[in-house]
Amino acid sequence: MILPGLALIFISTIFFYKSYSQWKKLRQIESTEPATVELLHSLDESMDAGGGAGNLRFDTETSGAVLCDSPLISELTRTKCVYYAMRIVQHYEEEYIERQPRGRAIRRTRRGVQEVIFNKRATPFQLKDKTGTIEVNPAGATFVPQMAHSQFVQPDFANRIIVGKTVIQLPSHRRDHQRYIKGYQVEEELVPLNSRIYINGEASDSSGTLQLQRSTEREVFLISTKSEKELLKRGHSQVNVYGIAGTVLFLAGIFVIFFVR
Repeated sequence: MILPGLALIFISTIFFYKSYSQWKKLRQIESTEPATVELLHSLDESMDAGGGAGNLRFDTETSGAVLCDSPLISELTRTKCVYYAMRIVQHYEEEYIERQPRGRAIRRTRRGVQEVIFNKRATPFQLKDKTGTIEVNPAGATFVPQMAHSQFVQPDFANRIIVGKTVIQLPSHRRDHQRYIKGYQVEEELVPLNSRIYINGEASDSSGTLQLQRSTEREVFLISTKSEKELLKRGHSQVNVYGIAGTVLFLAGIFVIFFVR
C-alpha cells in the first residue's frame, strides 16, 4: 500500500502549500499601513519635490466610495458597476459503465457540473473618502465582489436563458442521450457604482498620475466589497481548514504506508 500512502502525502502537501500561501497573503494585509487619500496625495507631492515625478511606490490600504464617469453595465442585472463577473454552470446527470473484475459491467449514474459561460470585465475608476479622490487601475486585481444575482433556471425551447430582460443564448452542446441536463445555475457578482470598498495595493505615480495599482513586488492587490476585518476573518478560517486537511491526509498516508497490508 505504498503508492496510495504516497498519494495521500502528496495531496497533503498541496493543502499545506495553500495554507502557507493564504497565511502569507494575510500577513501582507495585516502589515500594510492604512492611509487617507489626502495623505497619499501629500506623499506624492513630497516625492515630486524631492526626487522627481514618477518615483512614488507606497504600499497602502484605504477605503471609500466607488466613483466612475463611464461605468460598466452588468450583463444580467443591468447594474452600473466597475467590475462584474457573470457565470453560467450546467448541472447534469449522466449514465456510465463501470467495469468490474472478471469483465462484469455495471451501469451507474453520476452528477456533475460544467461551466458553459464565464464573462468578466473591469474598468478604471476613482475611490473617494472624506479627504479626497484617487484614481484606481484595477488591472491584475483580485476582486471580492458582492453577489447580485443567483438563480437556478431551465432553458427555453430555443436553448436560451431569460433573466429579467436579459436573454442569453447558450452554446450548443452535443446531444447525448446518456446525459440529462437538470438546469443551469446563473450567477452575477459585481462592484457597484457608489458602493463602499476596501483596497489594499500600491500607491504610485509611475503612469504620470497618482493611482492605486498592482505592485510588481507584492502578491496582494485587493479590491473588496468586504471590509479588512471580514477578509482577515475569512482568510484565517481558510488557513485553519487547509492546515487541518493537510495534517489529516499526511497522517493517513503514513498510516497506510506502515500499517496497512
